[in-house]
Amino acid sequence: MLILYMSVLFGNILGCLLGGFLLSLLLTGICYLIPKGMYAHPQHSVGSIAVLLVSFFFFLFQSTLLVGGFKAKRYVGQAKAAVESFSNGNPATILPEKSNGQINWYIARRFGWLVGGLLVTGVAMYRLCEEDKRRATTRYRRHYPNRHSSRRYHK
Repeated sequence: MLILYMSVLFGNILGCLLGGFLLSLLLTGICYLIPKGMYAHPQHSVGSIAVLLVSFFFFLFQSTLLVGGFKAKRYVGQAKAAVESFSNGNPATILPEKSNGQINWYIARRFGWLVGGLLVTGVAMYRLCEEDKRRATTRYRRHYPNRHSSRRYHK
């Protein structure tokens, strides 16, 4: 019996990790594509890659907890049935209502952290790639100075 419970617990943990990993890959990919939508040829610097790496682990942590919250919400009904069976048929109404409210608040917080992290990472990626764009433009002007000057001033 203990082995059965441990295998179910291990399967739930792996499911949360896999779901969190896939969700964090999706969110990190969105953050990677933000500069591509803003610029024709974005240049990623070491700073932007570092921001993506840090945000990936942040998203992994929060999304794993989010998937775990959804799994825990699913088990509230099973917990209610178990409590009623141990309490000789007395209805256990407080447990599911209170637990559902707490789990919903937990899921909302995880979702808020993910959205906030997505916004912060998106702004950081936009700023870092914009800085790279300015450097590339300056480098271009340094090598070809006469292309950007007006001909009317050169007599």
